[in-house]
Amino acid sequence: MLPSDAHLPQVQSFNLNDDCLEAVFKYCGGCPWILCQLSQVNRKWHEIARRPSVWRYLVLDKWSLYIYYKRLLVSPHWHQQILAVDTLVIRKSYETRHGHLSALPLQRIAKLSRLVTKNLCLYEILRILKQLGGCQRLRALDWTNIETWCHSQQFTFDLFNDFDQLQHLRIRFQKDGANGFAPFCARTSIPRTLPANLSDLCITCVRDLEHVEQRSILESLDSLYLRLNEIYNDDDMDDFRQRERDLIARWQDIEQALLIKYSYAASLPALQHFEIGFCYAWTAAVWRQVLLTMAQNTSIFHLGLYGWDQLMRLQGTALRCSEMEQIRIEAEQSIAECFLEMAPRLRYLELIDFSIGLGLLQTAHHLTALQHVHIRYSSSFKKNLRDSNDPYPITGPLIDFITILFCKNENASIREQRRNCSIIITVDGELQNNWENDSCFFPKSLLGTIRSAIDDTVVLKFNVI
Repeated sequence: MLPSDAHLPQVQSFNLNDDCLEAVFKYCGGCPWILCQLSQVNRKWHEIARRPSVWRYLVLDKWSLYIYYKRLLVSPHWHQQILAVDTLVIRKSYETRHGHLSALPLQRIAKLSRLVTKNLCLYEILRILKQLGGCQRLRALDWTNIETWCHSQQFTFDLFNDFDQLQHLRIRFQKDGANGFAPFCARTSIPRTLPANLSDLCITCVRDLEHVEQRSILESLDSLYLRLNEIYNDDDMDDFRQRERDLIARWQDIEQALLIKYSYAASLPALQHFEIGFCYAWTAAVWRQVLLTMAQNTSIFHLGLYGWDQLMRLQGTALRCSEMEQIRIEAEQSIAECFLEMAPRLRYLELIDFSIGLGLLQTAHHLTALQHVHIRYSSSFKKNLRDSNDPYPITGPLIDFITILFCKNENASIREQRRNCSIIITVDGELQNNWENDSCFFPKSLLGTIRSAIDDTVVLKFNVI
């Protein structure tokens, strides 16, 4: 039986000192509506709710209050509070039918250092930046779940030309960027740079238009090699070789375009946290310019790589072309060089829809500083597989990689060090069902196979999405 009200302790919020009340108000989620309501309770609350320190974090996400937001942002009564905003969060709920937000008068937010958005399109985000009246003072941008189907603005690295003070940049498109127009990053003819102060750079779920061109070249190579058995004279063979050389030359032109696009990699000496992808279009030269250059010039300890299918090898495309196979081998060798350079400092590794190949397997035993590994295969990765029912092209290298990283060891100091290590494997539900039902894991499951191969001091988690 619950006690009556008479026996409950009476907590008088009015007895809290000013600093405690201020701390409570800061936990109101940055909602301006709530803060304004609190300011009307009494004179003391009015004074504390209007403190600039309470307004440093502002969230605009209730669009039924649009008229209220608009009045608040231009009200002279709240001018000092709006001027104090340091972090601005603008978000809306996920839309099945996209519509642009109405403009807000944000010009008075003059001391903003961090802008966070969620479920907005690039056009809306750029309009907000324009309304804020400049980008020079911003130190952090966090744009999550960017709308993909809005074609008003396409992604390009030119968007960040004016952010001189930027230290943190995080960009991610909705649904892994697998659909829509906006995630495509177009070619550029001019080398780009990013602010040298960047220590945290995450640009994920962005697709290269060059990858579409590469796919076309590989499909043309496949068609060309299908006709190889129909060649009976030297003239036809000369024509075959010339067409092959033309396609390889086109491939090399695309590689040069990618090198220009990712030229900013050489200008980020302060970088520590780096996530990039998709990497589907990356050739050996791109891996060396982007990742190896960063590894040599920075102190990256947290790395996330999104999207790699060994230049469409998993799909079985252009496997008969010796030139193409050599390009793929060189790409894996360049990946090995990158990880070998990072090995002494790398502590966190995320591989998202990333096919583990010879490059990672060759350097796994050098990654002794690695403490946390997260490997994820989403539903969109299935299109990169020749047969999604055949698990071995993915699970075989996955098991080998983890086993090399955290193999059983009797050394007491190594075992103690590994108590702080963890592995998280996240797999799409359909892929997981196909893999678990495959006879190559009988009588153990995938999780059981990995668990029995690694040190029992390492934390292993398996998630299904």
